[in-house]
Amino acid sequence: MSRGKTAAWRALESVDMSKTVSSVVSATTAALRRAGIPEPQLSVEHLMAETLAGSDGSRNRVGTLALAHDRALTDTETAAFDSMITKRLDRMPIQMILGSWDFHNITLKVQPGILCPRPETELLVDLALTGLSSHASPRVVDVGAGTGAIGLAILNEHQHATCDAIDIDPAAVTLSLSNASSLGVADRYSCRADGIGPFARWHSASRSPPYDMLVSNPPYIPDAVRGTLSPEVERYEAGTALFAGHDGLVVLREIIDSLDTLVTPSAPVLLEVDCSHADRVVELLSHRRPRQAVRIECDLDGRPRFAVAM
Repeated sequence: MSRGKTAAWRALESVDMSKTVSSVVSATTAALRRAGIPEPQLSVEHLMAETLAGSDGSRNRVGTLALAHDRALTDTETAAFDSMITKRLDRMPIQMILGSWDFHNITLKVQPGILCPRPETELLVDLALTGLSSHASPRVVDVGAGTGAIGLAILNEHQHATCDAIDIDPAAVTLSLSNASSLGVADRYSCRADGIGPFARWHSASRSPPYDMLVSNPPYIPDAVRGTLSPEVERYEAGTALFAGHDGLVVLREIIDSLDTLVTPSAPVLLEVDCSHADRVVELLSHRRPRQAVRIECDLDGRPRFAVAM
């Protein structure tokens, strides 16, 4: 595993790939820790499990490490593991290296340049499902589809729901539609390349019926934070999916301004937001939806993360 003499590559020079899987995992974890890679053990275990699952053709990562801990890697496995560790040293997110990731009871294909599904966004799906519990056949609009995570997770749980999604990135549209097909819900899911303003105008001009819910994990990070996020985020996820003006509210304002056109007066609205402007989003949403109760819900770390109108 010899590389150029950068600090990251020097950390790997002590890894003997001829040892047992267990030894390689331990040594590589220590090497990634020395190189400053976040969550080194989780990274190595995921990548080794993928290496072993791929080599036996099962594509099943569960249990592969425990079953193979006392054997050595084959040459093919060594090359595959080496390639994935190389990408991790370049700070590519684990999800993108693996090419797929689990999110709220579904598995999604992921790729560089498109926002990876976050654990906290699963809470947004839970809130949405609660808001749809009394709807027999709800129509949902998802603004900023990305991989399709939110809309597809809702469809997976609500068998009679449909979802129309939008994203300004054509690659995200293609990926979300591919995920919908893989999950067997393509007949209930659509995604088009559009921004919220043009989509709202098209929706109005087409005289389409209003939606029963709007859900969105839009760009919401203030521009001032640009350059301070982790390399995993700034190198491999599109800035257009992350940043939204000096206060992070550019897209959120457009969404809130479009609500009267897109959804019914009583439709739940669920927005993922930045903790720095959560109170301001509540103000904007309360002004636009005066007949609904508007509140903030916190994420897994207790930070204000979701603005909800129901």
